[in-house]
Amino acid sequence: MVGYKWGYIDKQGKEVIAPRFDEAGPFFAGGLLRVKVGDKWGYIDKQGKEAVAPRFDEVEPFANGLAAVMLNGKWGYIDEQGKEVIALRFDNVGQPFTNGLAAVMLNGKWGYIDKRGEEVIAPHFDEIVHWRFPNGMRVVRVKDKWGYINARGEEIIAPHFDEIRLICCNALMGVRVGDKWGYVNERGEEIVAPRFGRLGRPAINGLARARVRVGDKWGYIRVP
Repeated sequence: MVGYKWGYIDKQGKEVIAPRFDEAGPFFAGGLLRVKVGDKWGYIDKQGKEAVAPRFDEVEPFANGLAAVMLNGKWGYIDEQGKEVIALRFDNVGQPFTNGLAAVMLNGKWGYIDKRGEEVIAPHFDEIVHWRFPNGMRVVRVKDKWGYINARGEEIIAPHFDEIRLICCNALMGVRVGDKWGYVNERGEEIVAPRFGRLGRPAINGLARARVRVGDKWGYIRVP
């Protein structure tokens, strides 16, 4: 920053992009960087040349050739030339496109669209949690119940759990029904029926065990 303006230097401290932006993103994504001029956001390339003129109220980094942008309270997507490819009509957006899908909000409900902007899952979820599962699973909430869907948006378990927690190992999730906890796997199969007062993290010493509590006592169970 020089005189309240942002620019960029290389690792040797040499100026690469002169300080002229009011705000700027921390990193390049897809070869482009978010920058703010006045009260509008756009994008520049690695040479500091304008790639997308600042005209949006908010923008997100590019990912897989698309970036979410917001203008007048509505979100949509542009390509790297600044062309609007998905109309700005959503109330909010989630993480960047993953496995060809992106979460979007309409009228307070979340659903999924594809890269053409076509609805894949109609907005009806109250919340979506993007945990970092390698298979792209998403945990979803409808009213006060939780379930999850796969990377294609297909329902694996209908929302009926009172709570779901990501367990660090073995691709297991802790699930609560009433005041009891159990385990399900990434296919939604019940591994351990909910019967424990609390769950701990599975052992990470090569044994497929999980720490559980019954009453005020802790012990271990074997997990398949």
